[in-house]
Amino acid sequence: MPSFAHISDCHLGAWRDKTLRKLNLEAFEKAMDKCVEKNVDFILICGDLFDKNIPDLDIVEQATRKMRQVRNQGIEIYVIYGSHDYSPAATSIIDVLHSSGLFTKIMDADNATDKVSLKFLHDKKTGAKIAGISGRRASIEKYYYEMLDREKLESEGGFKIFAFHIGVNELMGGSMHTDECIPVSFFPRNFDYYAGGHIHSRTEKKENGYGLFVYPGTTFGWNYNDLENAANGEERGFFIVDFDSSVKNVEFVETMKNSVKLFEINADNKTTDDVRKMLDKICDDNSFENCITLIKIKGVLASGKSSDINTQPVRDKIYAKGAVNVFINRNALSSKEFDDIKIKADARETIEERIFREHSGMCAAYSLNTLKGDEGARSAKAVLDAAKEGKKENETKSDYADRIAAKIARILGAGT
Repeated sequence: MPSFAHISDCHLGAWRDKTLRKLNLEAFEKAMDKCVEKNVDFILICGDLFDKNIPDLDIVEQATRKMRQVRNQGIEIYVIYGSHDYSPAATSIIDVLHSSGLFTKIMDADNATDKVSLKFLHDKKTGAKIAGISGRRASIEKYYYEMLDREKLESEGGFKIFAFHIGVNELMGGSMHTDECIPVSFFPRNFDYYAGGHIHSRTEKKENGYGLFVYPGTTFGWNYNDLENAANGEERGFFIVDFDSSVKNVEFVETMKNSVKLFEINADNKTTDDVRKMLDKICDDNSFENCITLIKIKGVLASGKSSDINTQPVRDKIYAKGAVNVFINRNALSSKEFDDIKIKADARETIEERIFREHSGMCAAYSLNTLKGDEGARSAKAVLDAAKEGKKENETKSDYADRIAAKIARILGAGT
């Protein structure tokens, strides 16, 4: 029986952290290897294969090497743009790899007439017919759905797949803003499988008059929220679909090899010593082998400042117990003194100076004196002012960036 893989939202190159960037790539490579192992006939990638339209070439080289291995096994790969790897003003890496013959980009809408017309791509091996609409930034592709010639698509016979990269109101249950979604009525009827992207959580739903709508979610994740959702039980992976004249079986295949653990600390009315003790207890009472660890500290401290909490010893302990990565998130942690600053300060400059002074203790571990204490606060204010400077007339973007970087380096005493 023929089969295909439905993959989406790999976001290759998304992470600055080298470990997470590597794990993200490994999840994609695992998906490719599973496709070969399961002997699928073709792979459909529904957007955001890469996190940018022109990603780092190191990531591109590793990903293309793996896809070439898949193609050498006789497995075709079909791709649409996502909102991240699409660019209205420049050539995307998707276009480059399509032109190289590595995979086939599903051609987008042709609106030469009053209606938007789509052409079917025919998979030669299975006879499956694929049409779709790529994603754009801010969901501006909604126009194509509104003007779509649905009757032409609906009248086509055979096994049909519709690829898309946007939210669907009836599937989201109010979890997304309506501006980011379209109603199911915008889709053509009589397709057997609607292959979605853009939504990072796994979703499957049969709509009346339509075939099966499916989002596989992300293969790994591209930000902290994705990791937190994984810790709360969201699976990461893709679907393998068996079919003949209709969908016969849909199997989910996991791609994330590391567990994710989330710990939350409520710091309301606690002292900084209390928080340090709770952090130590988390370290002592849990195992972290081969684990991505997330610790979220939130609330308003009874005394002390959030910058007084040195989290580095906690990180060191967790890494020593085998963790592959540690996030300690205290964005939602504040102190009563900090809240007083927000209430009492009435000038923007005053707010900036007091906030920088409040948080300068977070830089105590750095060797540059320009990052510490009152001098650190002054340096931070000067850096902010430098970053606000506009581009000079006839100054190129590159020269502007170099000028601002050099000025900031002089402020910090880290260069000339």
